[in-house]
Amino acid sequence: MKILVFGAGAIGSLFAGLLVKADFNTVLVGRSEHVAAINAYGLRMEGVIQDTLKIPAYTNLEQVKDIDLIILATKAYDTQKAMEQIAPILKPETRILSIQNGLGNEEIIAQYSKHVVGGVTSNGVTYTKVGHIVYHAAGLTTIGNYNAVNDEFVFKIQKVFKKAGLKTKVSDQIKEDIFQKLIINVGINALATIAGVKNGEVIKQTKLKTMFIKLIDEAVNVGKAKGLKVPDDMLEQAIAVVENTAKNTNSMLQDMRKGKQTEIDFLNGKIVELGKEVGVVTPLNLRMTQMIKDCSR
Repeated sequence: MKILVFGAGAIGSLFAGLLVKADFNTVLVGRSEHVAAINAYGLRMEGVIQDTLKIPAYTNLEQVKDIDLIILATKAYDTQKAMEQIAPILKPETRILSIQNGLGNEEIIAQYSKHVVGGVTSNGVTYTKVGHIVYHAAGLTTIGNYNAVNDEFVFKIQKVFKKAGLKTKVSDQIKEDIFQKLIINVGINALATIAGVKNGEVIKQTKLKTMFIKLIDEAVNVGKAKGLKVPDDMLEQAIAVVENTAKNTNSMLQDMRKGKQTEIDFLNGKIVELGKEVGVVTPLNLRMTQMIKDCSR
C-alpha cells in the first residue's frame, strides 16, 4: 500500500512519521519550511516516542503518483483547496481518509471521490516548530467507510495503522463517531480559546463549566434532532476527555495565538448551521462563533 499524508501539521506529521517508522511506503505533503526541515534533518519526534525519522516530504504533488490511500490531515477550511490539488492524482480505487477536526470534510471529499473513509483520532500531539513535534499521548483512531458498508480495504487500513503503533478500530457508525467528537470539541475549543486557558480549566472554573455544559447540551439537542445516535452519557464522556487532556492547549487557541485562521465554522459554527436546519436554537454556540470571529479580525 502506497500512502500519502496530505497536510503536515501536528497530526499529519505524527501519522506520516509512525507509518515510515514501521516501514510503510509513505510520503508527506506540507508547507515549505516544515518540509525543508524534514528533508534536511528528519522529523524530530519527542514524547511517547523519541526518534528522528527520515520521511519523503514535498510541498506539492508533482512527484507523487500511484497512491492507494490518502490521509487528509489539513485544517477543515482547507479541505476544498486540498481536494482540488489531489483530484488529478486520484486512481479509480484510491481511498481518502479524513482525520480532520469538525463536520463537513467528508461531504467535500465526496464531491471528488466515491471512496471516502471517515475518521476521528484522539492522539495528543503538538507541532512545536518546523521539523519537530511532541507526541504527548497515544489515543484511539476510529475509521469507517463514510457512505458505504465497511469492506476489506478499511480493515487493511486498520491493520497498517496497528502495525505502525496506532490503536485503531473500525466502526459501522462513523458518522455518529464524527459527530460525537464534534460535540466534545464544541464544548472545549472555543470556550478555552476565549478564556485563554488550558483544557482543564473549562470544568475547573465554575462559570466556564456552566457554559461548557450548555454548549454540549445545545450540540446534543441538534444531533438528536438530526436523527443521529447520541449517547446518554455524552456530557460525562466530554468531561472525561477534558480531564485526560487537562494540561493541553487546544488547537484553536494555538492557532489564535499564532494569528492563524481557526476552524470555528466547522465546529461551533456547524452546530449553529445545523440547528437552524432542524429548528433547534443554539444561542451559546452562536455567541462563541461570533466571539472567535471577532477575536480573529
